[in-house]
This record gives sequence, structure tokens and C-alpha cells, in this order.
Amino acid sequence: MDNHRLNKYDLLLLCVFAYLIIVQLFAIWPFTIDDMYIPLRYAKNWVAGEGLVWNPQTPPVEGYSSFSFVVLGAIALLWGIDPIVFLKAAGCVGLIFTVIAVYWIARFNLNRQQAFIPCIGLLLYVGQIIWAASGLETAVYEA
Repeated sequence: MDNHRLNKYDLLLLCVFAYLIIVQLFAIWPFTIDDMYIPLRYAKNWVAGEGLVWNPQTPPVEGYSSFSFVVLGAIALLWGIDPIVFLKAAGCVGLIFTVIAVYWIARFNLNRQQAFIPCIGLLLYVGQIIWAASGLETAVYEA
């Protein structure tokens, strides 16, 4: 069998992946964890020229857990994009890269079809989906 061509089983597995990712993310998308608003508040004040502060005209306090998510939130605000959607989308992209990485690592010891098994297991764990679409940095850091 040619290792570079997709057969019907590969296509079926890719459809399972698409289903698991798209349907689950669509179902959980309305859920937003309230802790996501912490880096967004810092980002809002930073973009407004107040600095990395919780409240304007107060001494800076590092109350966020992820400077990179403050930066991503600030980028979204500067570009005029809804920062909640932007950070949630970043988590979803992180989930996709994590699945690709798991597949790639599994290919060291498994054939093409078998390498999909750990990826499907990853996507069946609801925590992966929840944290990817919640707005926190978990899925982005995982990738």
C-alpha cells in the first residue's frame, strides 16, 4: 500500500476527527470561564494607556496568570476584534495543534490508522474540549 495516499479508512477517520472537533466545540462554545476576564481587564487598561494595572491610576499588581494571554487580548482589542472570541478561537487552534502533535508522536510507533486512536481518545475527553473553548490559556499552552 502506498503510504502517501489516503484510503477510505483514512478518510473515515478524518471525518470522525472533524465531527468530534466541530460538533463538540460548537456545543460548548457558549461556555466562557469567568477567569478569562482577568487578563482581558489588564489588556483593556494596557491598550487604554493605563499600563498593566487592574484599576487605572493604581500601582501595578501582577494579578494575571498568563502574560501571553494579556498580550493576545491586547492584540485583539487593538485590531478591533472581540477579545473573548479571539481568545476562545486561540484555544480551539491550540486544541487542533495538540491533536496533530499527538498523531505525529503516535506515528513513531503505530501505523497510520492506529495513530488516530490516541487522538480520538484525546477528543473524547470532554475536558479537552471545555478548556479549549473556555477562553483560558490551557489549550494554547498545551499545544
